Amino acid sequence: MLLLGQLAICALIVVGTQGYRALTQEQVAATIETYPAGPGAFKARFSFPEGPDTSFVLAGDEIYVDAHMLKWTSLGTILD
Repeated sequence: MLLLGQLAICALIVVGTQGYRALTQEQVAATIETYPAGPGAFKARFSFPEGPDTSFVLAGDEIYVDAHMLKWTSLGTILD
C-alpha cells in the first residue's frame, strides 16, 4: 500500500509538471526589424517562423502589433 501511495504521488507530480510546462511554453510569432527610410518614415521587416519575410514602408513614428492567444483546456495542455 505504501508503494502504491508513493507511485500515485509521483504520477500526480509528473502530470502537474507537464501541465505547468504546457502553460508556460512560449513561441515566437514574428520578429520585427526597423530601419530609417527618411524623415518621419521607416521600413519594417517582419520575419515569421512559418512563412516568408514581409517588408513595409511606414509613415509616422509608431508601430502596433496585435496578437490573438489560443488557450487550451486543462486536459488539452496535459495531452500536448
